[in-house]
Amino acid sequence: EEVALGCPVNNLMQEMSPLDADFRAALNRLVEDWRSTLRHGLAVAREQGQLRSGVDLDAAALFLVSSVWGCVGLAKNLQSQAAFCTCLAQLEDYLYSITTEGAG
Repeated sequence: EEVALGCPVNNLMQEMSPLDADFRAALNRLVEDWRSTLRHGLAVAREQGQLRSGVDLDAAALFLVSSVWGCVGLAKNLQSQAAFCTCLAQLEDYLYSITTEGAG
Protein backbone atom coordinates (compact mmCIF):
# COMPACT_ATOMS: atom_id res chain seq x y z
CA GLU A 1 0.00 0.00 0.00
CA GLU A 2 2.82 2.44 0.81
CA VAL A 3 4.34 1.86 -2.61
CA ALA A 4 0.96 2.24 -4.30
CA LEU A 5 0.41 5.74 -2.96
CA GLY A 6 3.96 7.06 -2.83
CA CYS A 7 5.16 9.75 -0.42
CA PRO A 8 2.42 12.23 0.53
CA VAL A 9 4.85 15.16 0.76
CA ASN A 10 6.46 14.31 -2.57
CA ASN A 11 3.01 13.94 -4.14
CA LEU A 12 2.04 17.37 -2.83
CA MET A 13 5.27 18.90 -4.11
CA GLN A 14 4.76 17.43 -7.57
CA GLU A 15 1.14 18.57 -7.79
CA MET A 16 1.08 21.87 -5.91
CA SER A 17 4.49 23.48 -6.35
CA PRO A 18 3.76 24.90 -9.79
CA LEU A 19 0.35 26.17 -8.66
CA ASP A 20 0.87 27.90 -5.33
CA ALA A 21 4.02 29.77 -4.27
CA ASP A 22 3.10 29.84 -0.57
CA PHE A 23 2.40 26.12 -0.55
CA ARG A 24 5.68 25.51 -2.38
CA ALA A 25 7.56 27.57 0.21
CA ALA A 26 6.02 25.56 3.06
CA LEU A 27 6.93 22.28 1.38
CA ASN A 28 10.44 23.54 0.68
CA ARG A 29 10.86 24.22 4.41
CA LEU A 30 10.05 20.56 5.08
CA VAL A 31 12.67 19.49 2.56
CA GLU A 32 15.22 21.88 4.03
CA ASP A 33 14.54 20.51 7.53
CA TRP A 34 15.11 16.98 6.22
CA ARG A 35 18.32 18.01 4.45
CA SER A 36 19.54 19.84 7.55
CA THR A 37 18.86 16.81 9.75
CA LEU A 38 20.72 14.52 7.35
CA ARG A 39 23.61 16.97 7.10
CA HIS A 40 23.84 17.11 10.89
CA GLY A 41 23.89 13.31 11.10
CA LEU A 42 26.65 13.16 8.49
CA ALA A 43 28.63 15.83 10.37
CA VAL A 44 28.34 13.84 13.60
CA ALA A 45 29.52 10.71 11.77
CA ARG A 46 32.50 12.67 10.45
CA GLU A 47 33.34 14.00 13.93
CA GLN A 48 33.27 10.42 15.22
CA GLY A 49 35.65 9.32 12.49
CA GLN A 50 33.02 7.26 10.67
CA LEU A 51 32.69 9.39 7.52
CA ARG A 52 35.40 10.17 5.00
CA SER A 53 36.76 13.69 5.36
CA GLY A 54 36.32 14.57 1.67
CA VAL A 55 32.55 14.05 1.61
CA ASP A 56 30.62 17.24 0.79
CA LEU A 57 28.00 17.17 3.53
CA ASP A 58 25.55 19.50 1.78
CA ALA A 59 25.76 17.60 -1.50
CA ALA A 60 25.45 14.23 0.24
CA ALA A 61 22.36 15.37 2.17
CA LEU A 62 20.74 16.65 -1.03
CA PHE A 63 21.61 13.40 -2.80
CA LEU A 64 20.07 11.35 0.01
CA VAL A 65 16.80 13.29 -0.06
CA SER A 66 16.53 13.15 -3.83
CA SER A 67 17.45 9.46 -3.88
CA VAL A 68 14.85 8.44 -1.33
CA TRP A 69 12.18 10.38 -3.18
CA GLY A 70 13.35 8.89 -6.44
CA CYS A 71 13.08 5.41 -4.94
CA VAL A 72 9.57 6.12 -3.70
CA GLY A 73 8.46 7.73 -6.96
CA LEU A 74 9.81 4.95 -9.14
CA ALA A 75 8.31 2.26 -6.92
CA LYS A 76 4.97 4.07 -7.05
CA ASN A 77 5.11 4.29 -10.84
CA LEU A 78 6.14 0.64 -11.20
CA GLN A 79 3.86 -0.47 -8.34
CA SER A 80 6.78 -2.56 -7.15
CA GLN A 81 7.92 -3.12 -3.59
CA ALA A 82 10.88 -5.04 -5.06
CA ALA A 83 12.02 -1.98 -7.02
CA PHE A 84 11.76 0.10 -3.86
CA CYS A 85 13.86 -2.37 -1.87
CA THR A 86 16.46 -2.63 -4.64
CA CYS A 87 16.73 1.14 -4.85
CA LEU A 88 17.13 1.47 -1.08
CA ALA A 89 19.78 -1.26 -1.09
CA GLN A 90 21.78 0.77 -3.61
CA LEU A 91 21.38 3.83 -1.43
CA GLU A 92 22.70 1.79 1.50
CA ASP A 93 25.71 0.84 -0.65
CA TYR A 94 26.33 4.53 -1.34
CA LEU A 95 26.21 5.35 2.36
CA TYR A 96 28.68 2.57 3.10
CA SER A 97 30.99 3.86 0.36
CA ILE A 98 31.34 7.25 2.05
CA THR A 99 32.21 5.78 5.44
CA THR A 100 35.79 5.35 6.56
CA GLU A 101 35.15 1.61 6.70
CA GLY A 102 33.80 1.48 3.16
CA ALA A 103 36.35 3.83 1.60
CA GLY A 104 38.90 2.11 -0.53
